Amino acid sequence: MNTDDYKNELKLLSLNKASKLMMISVTTLKKLIKEGRIGVITINKQMKIPYLELKRFIQENLTNINYNLDNCNVEDKQCTNSQIINTNELFNELIQGV
Repeated sequence: MNTDDYKNELKLLSLNKASKLMMISVTTLKKLIKEGRIGVITINKQMKIPYLELKRFIQENLTNINYNLDNCNVEDKQCTNSQIINTNELFNELIQGV
């Protein structure tokens, strides 16, 4: 495990950052927390989501994406079925920007 992986595993995300990373609203994220689907840590009355918890939730709720997004016309909702996107790599790339 390299240093960046270790740092990511220790990372705690605010609800705002986690919701942006997941591309959902904070309200939706709070609903998932209330339902017990995503665990949080409370520090000084502020909820934080551990990186590994967010990663666990995403991995448990993944559906295979069989589309090459480069060949996808979002407006017409037409995509060619040419490759599988590695969601693990995509998630790790997204978390690096947080």
